[in-house]
Amino acid sequence: MKTFSGKTIDEALNAAVSELNVSLEDLNYEIIEDKKGLFVKKVVIGVYELSDVIEFVEQYLIKGISQF
Repeated sequence: MKTFSGKTIDEALNAAVSELNVSLEDLNYEIIEDKKGLFVKKVVIGVYELSDVIEFVEQYLIKGISQF
């Protein structure tokens, strides 16, 4: 998982889109941190690439099968 930050969620998403060269619709992400204070605004997102998702599913299935 890669993390991206910005002052807004849109800024963080745009940073992820430009660095990973994918469309916004293809991003799998979660909001890790969303700080809004008087002088500070910061959003941190974690972006899962397709390879991360595939690896997670494979490990999940292997664990599930080995329990039977």
